[in-house]
Amino acid sequence: MDRYLRERWERLFDQARHELEEEQCVAALTTAGMDDLVRALERAATVHSRQEVHRLVAKLHPSLQHIQSFTAAISSAVQYNPIACLVWGGIQAVLQCACGLPRMLEDMFDLIADLNNTLPQFDIELALYKDREELQWPLQDLYEEYMNYCTTAVRYLNRTPQRNFLVNLWTSSPQQSLQQTKERIRKHIKTFEKEVESIHRQDVRSQNLNRIKNLDIQSPELQADPDEGMEAKLRKTVSTVSMFKNYAFVGRDRELDSLHSKFFPRDQPESQDTKRAMGNPICCVLHGLGGTGKTQTALEYTYRYREAYNAMFWLSAERDPELASSFALIALKLGLVEKDGKNDAGGKHDQIKAIQEARSWLQQTDQQWLLVFDNVEDIRDLETYLPTETKSRGSVIVTTQRPRSRQITKDFHNIELESFDDEWGARLLFKYLERDPTDEIEDSLARETSRIVGGLPLAIATIGGYINESESSVKEFLQIMKRSSNAWTDTQHTRTKHYERTLGTVFDIALKELPEGPRNLINILAFLNPDSIPEDILLAPHDSEEVAFLRRRADLLEMIRILRRRQLVRRETSGEEPFLCIHRSLQWSIIVDLSRVHDHRWKVYHQAFVLLRRGMPMSSPIQVPEPEKWPQFERYTPQILNLRTHCLWPEPPVDLPVDFAHILSDMGTYMWHAGLVDDGSEALETAEHILDERGVREVDPLRGDILGNLGILSGFAGVSQRREGMERRLKALKIRKEVYDGIPDKKITQDDRTRLYIAESDVAYGYLQEEEFDKVEEIMERCLTQYKTWGSEDEIPYEYAKYYYLISFVRASQGSIEDAVRESRRGVELVTKSAGAEHSVTQLWKFSLANLLYHSGDMSESLRINEDVLATRRRACGEFNAFTLESYSTCGALLLLNGNAEKAVEYLDSCLERRKRSCWDREGVARAHYRYYTVLRKLGETDKAAAELKAAHTVRDHLAKECESYLRDTDPDNELAVFDQMCSMWAGRFTGKIAQR
Repeated sequence: MDRYLRERWERLFDQARHELEEEQCVAALTTAGMDDLVRALERAATVHSRQEVHRLVAKLHPSLQHIQSFTAAISSAVQYNPIACLVWGGIQAVLQCACGLPRMLEDMFDLIADLNNTLPQFDIELALYKDREELQWPLQDLYEEYMNYCTTAVRYLNRTPQRNFLVNLWTSSPQQSLQQTKERIRKHIKTFEKEVESIHRQDVRSQNLNRIKNLDIQSPELQADPDEGMEAKLRKTVSTVSMFKNYAFVGRDRELDSLHSKFFPRDQPESQDTKRAMGNPICCVLHGLGGTGKTQTALEYTYRYREAYNAMFWLSAERDPELASSFALIALKLGLVEKDGKNDAGGKHDQIKAIQEARSWLQQTDQQWLLVFDNVEDIRDLETYLPTETKSRGSVIVTTQRPRSRQITKDFHNIELESFDDEWGARLLFKYLERDPTDEIEDSLARETSRIVGGLPLAIATIGGYINESESSVKEFLQIMKRSSNAWTDTQHTRTKHYERTLGTVFDIALKELPEGPRNLINILAFLNPDSIPEDILLAPHDSEEVAFLRRRADLLEMIRILRRRQLVRRETSGEEPFLCIHRSLQWSIIVDLSRVHDHRWKVYHQAFVLLRRGMPMSSPIQVPEPEKWPQFERYTPQILNLRTHCLWPEPPVDLPVDFAHILSDMGTYMWHAGLVDDGSEALETAEHILDERGVREVDPLRGDILGNLGILSGFAGVSQRREGMERRLKALKIRKEVYDGIPDKKITQDDRTRLYIAESDVAYGYLQEEEFDKVEEIMERCLTQYKTWGSEDEIPYEYAKYYYLISFVRASQGSIEDAVRESRRGVELVTKSAGAEHSVTQLWKFSLANLLYHSGDMSESLRINEDVLATRRRACGEFNAFTLESYSTCGALLLLNGNAEKAVEYLDSCLERRKRSCWDREGVARAHYRYYTVLRKLGETDKAAAELKAAHTVRDHLAKECESYLRDTDPDNELAVFDQMCSMWAGRFTGKIAQR
């Protein structure tokens, strides 16, 4: 946690505690939770003979659920329970004082309940965005105001000598003070909710494109010529700026000059004019509201000052996978790595190596280079890519909507991009109209139009597109604008509110004038991934009446042309296939507008669903990995995830049909096979919710599929989800059995039998997590008997692979470690045959083989396989995937055991640094902290080791209480054993019943 955040928490706590002590409320300082509060109020009721307190406590109880959420959020944020517990103490102090004032007792209970009910479910948001420090500032403000509310009430109660305090409180300044505090609390809640919404929007808007880890989807002309030497390449400007120059660009001379003067200071001595001493690159951040032209300004800089650089690289930076792909292109462009033409995951060039080579070149070259990181959500994401020091002039442009970015280089500048004034707004409008004003009157009308829309370039571009396409005039549009909204006369709104109203009004005019076909098309686009919508997925099947207007490609292209002319969409053709982009501001405006009419919103959802269902592949009914389908899953997953999001938000959500649950179930299966555990869980949980909402019976095959996969995904999380995972597996097995028993004997298929025994083996996986190896063996021997009747190992390799995988752990627990290794190796061979060498399931099998080799005493081979798995997971799953982080952690632990503590530090430091931007389970994080502690202690770094141990113990102590039944049999003196038992068996264990050394 940031030092200033922690210091403020401590200061707020000390202040509130001191004030309660001054009011003689010492007993309240020991209150630790709801139970303590209730007991204290019951004692107060007895002391003051207030029998109605029992009724009032019951009445208050529902609102205390909000306080539980509030205090849980505080505990999670600050990792120090007394700070959160003081909230309970404050409530206790107020209500105990009120017990002595009969005329106001019930009113004080109602006041506290009313205040509590205004609090949202803080712990949920902080669990989703646990590393986002911007949420802690409003949380601290809420804590301060809530405690101020309590201490103010106690002070007034204690200082009122008469027992008619109620009259004074409700009619005098004390009541006004309390009401003002309450209003401030509501404002802080709104601030917190806005921050959450902002983070949510940032994640949703780009999370889907970033699932596609494909370096091959790039413009052919960006590839390096292997026969061209580096010196020859750099005689001309090397560039990955693929966007064409925007000839409608106007203005921004001051900002562009400021940028260039920061990179090339005019007062620099001539001898240093082209080079500077080794140091940090210069970074300039262009920030401003969406639609102010940040990307276009950065693009204009690359064209205007092209001659000043030997190399210019444009990087799409909204999310890390997309950024990694863009950054790796630098190495490809410079010829530092070779590109493999294969399409499968194993055929891709090593992205990690490409990034390292590119970063090294930027650091060591004496050439002048420019990096443009476009559309950055979190500037911390850039730290992995920026060179720490450079020999030549290194220049960096960042575009972002965030107004305050943390400094990431020594020479760092913020440049705000504001809206245009009337003159430049009018010039931009006529640029889009491709003409000059006819006279001073039209120029004046254009200036007024710019003023009404706040000079927003995005709004002006949309207006220009509207006027061109509708063949109207500036005067006619201005009249429509004034009739359509009172935003042009409203001066009371904040800048952000006015911005939203302005864009909303302009978009509304532009959309209303669209012909029916293009309007229907852009509504569909708003439900999909705004960054990249492949054009051909918009072609409708011939038997779909819902989207009959999209059957003919010629009609589709004409609709796209109309939308492009109106500046509503952008069509990109630089890749292997054309795709469409829609500005997020326009997307959200359409979504919000559709949400006002439920039936219309549902119709548009259904049209989008019909288009996606046609191309989305179905997962195997018997859950066999199908790597050949991955390209299609990768292509459609961003669209499905966006469709899901825009159906659920804004509220009320769309009443999703069971068909959508089917598609989410298919996608969930793919995502866990791809190592996207959290995203897969979310998709499957939404699918389960749809079944509940639609009243689908409990014994339903689809419900069994969803629960089975959710059970598997729960198994990756560790002890905190172990019970829930097992319950899901058992419920899935029960459903599969009842479904199977309901099928007439003559109609039972092989798939029906396979699905039943998949549920059986899934339960065995659950018992594996709990180390109940006798049950694992019993189930899998029963499964093996069935497998032998279905076919040989060559015919159904995946089923046999599961048998060998599970039975290998059984053999290890029985002391037959050599048999265990042999069975595990056979499982790896069969799963490789079924799924391919790069598949995440294959890597999981290999990871477990390495774990068993550790127990056999073959430490070097265990480390070798683990490092191989790590390299594959980094390539196939990404640097921040939970599977990859587990491999980093395990390799670090094995390196220490192999006597290489220095290298172990590198692995574990990389692991814990990367987990800050990952959704890794807390059990795995805690064990990584413990492993890091053992390495640091070995190296004699005692202070740093103590901090890591404290972090590990915090989680361990919490889980020891939360999951006591699973951890009580573990020797508390064997700390590694405790951390191992906390983690999933799939994450590997060095201790437990499989340990023989």
